[in-house]
Amino acid sequence: MTLNELYNVKLMEYKKYGVKDEPDKLLSLLLLPKKDEFEPLRVAEGAFYEVYKKEIDSMIEKVIKDFDITDEEIIWHVEKKGVLCNNFEKDKIWFVFCWGFGLMHWSIMYHKEKTPEEVYIEEYGVSELTSDENLENVKILRKQQKGRNN
Repeated sequence: MTLNELYNVKLMEYKKYGVKDEPDKLLSLLLLPKKDEFEPLRVAEGAFYEVYKKEIDSMIEKVIKDFDITDEEIIWHVEKKGVLCNNFEKDKIWFVFCWGFGLMHWSIMYHKEKTPEEVYIEEYGVSELTSDENLENVKILRKQQKGRNN
């Protein structure tokens, strides 16, 4: 299963059951498959973010839109880290979505040879990519996609 397929499975589960994964984890599902499109800048996360702000922000907005993440949920995610949300846009990036692009940045700096799936497995474990339920859901999504293409 690819990370794009896993993202679509998580989106399908959200639409069916209302279950949402961590926003940074969802972002990593979108960004890791694109890691070869980014330069392995040996800079801090803030500098990396500034260079690729447009690309990263578009993926953050996709996650927010796809999973109907409200401002209140973003504030909740910030505050669960023990931080009082006082600058919504900065706090959204640095306390809610940072590890989503940080993981990609780390992988292209130190593990360029690894596939996106290998990086994801190293960080989050293998179970989501190999669970029988998720594999069945991918089959359903593939059939739906095939039906749309015909």
